[in-house]
Amino acid sequence: AESRVVARDWFLSSLKASPAASETAGCHAAVRTVLWFNCHTSRNPAVLLAPLAACDRQRFDLVLFSSNVTGLSHVLEDQREPAPSLDFQHKLADIWRGLDKESRHDSVADAITSTADHQQAIVCSNVPAALVELRRFAELGSGDVRVLVCGSLYLVGAVLELLQPQLRDSSISATGSLLRST
Repeated sequence: AESRVVARDWFLSSLKASPAASETAGCHAAVRTVLWFNCHTSRNPAVLLAPLAACDRQRFDLVLFSSNVTGLSHVLEDQREPAPSLDFQHKLADIWRGLDKESRHDSVADAITSTADHQQAIVCSNVPAALVELRRFAELGSGDVRVLVCGSLYLVGAVLELLQPQLRDSSISATGSLLRST
């Protein structure tokens, strides 16, 4: 879970340092945020997601859960496995919804009265499907969209494989990428 704390803190600091954030004096509406998450079924998702749900006042506007499947190849430990079931991604989404409520409300009454501001958590069958949802989200609003992809290095690799295919055949090392809406 320590890596998620570091990722969360880096992501939050990058939001504060972004030109869009400074133009609007830190107004959340100018920069929309997305968490894209997956982890291996042997990991404890509640422990991994908890630091990400506790993002102070900055919360994610959209949360995507997907398998690591790119359509180009399966970015899995064992490439002979069949395409993964989405049961685990649905479990991740359910855990996230519970953690998000806990981190944002001091009482049950607060949780009941403010369910309208609960962000969307979407389960996608694979990385390309999640990219479609991400593009749809970017097109629905204005301003920058910042994405934190974490939880699984296989997921990060799958996303990079589609967004930056030259990395597949290169020794270039990538540390991250931010998407911006146009």
